[in-house]
Amino acid sequence: MKKRTKYIMNNGLAFSENSDMEKLGALAKEGWIFERISSFGFTYKLKRGKPQQVQYSIDYQKNPDEEYFSYFEEAGWTHIDSSVDYIHIFQGAEDAIPLYSDKETMKQKYSSAKKMSGLLAFPALLVLLALFFIRFLSVNGTLPAIAGDISVGLMMIVFIVLVFSGMPYAAYLWRLFKMK
Repeated sequence: MKKRTKYIMNNGLAFSENSDMEKLGALAKEGWIFERISSFGFTYKLKRGKPQQVQYSIDYQKNPDEEYFSYFEEAGWTHIDSSVDYIHIFQGAEDAIPLYSDKETMKQKYSSAKKMSGLLAFPALLVLLALFFIRFLSVNGTLPAIAGDISVGLMMIVFIVLVFSGMPYAAYLWRLFKMK
């Protein structure tokens, strides 16, 4: 019996958005059709279907309205799925005009994505710095040792949050820098 569903990891949308979308297009030619992106954007769910000649594209828009989706639909793109309220995947024919074809709109796209990543990255960085300060004060004897021990545990959690929000922020910042 053939497998009907397949999950593939993405390589980090901030780092490999184009190669991920090309990979999804190549898999569609083999009959693995994109169905949805996981809640946190780590994997793509594909379903076995009829091979298709399509391309995929991604956009970042917080709380989009109907006009947003109709704009892409008029350009030949079908909205397939959204994740974490601002990552949207579209499917179009192989000859569909790219969602973004000029430098200015690409800058807007990546500025929006950078802003979304920064909303979590900057507070996480501030909390991490505060926890380092608490740890320093406990080692110094100003605060009880238990405060330092608790701060170390919390630092590990906040560091993970910072990595998963700060790395995309840096990647989008780098893309914007390269466009200047």
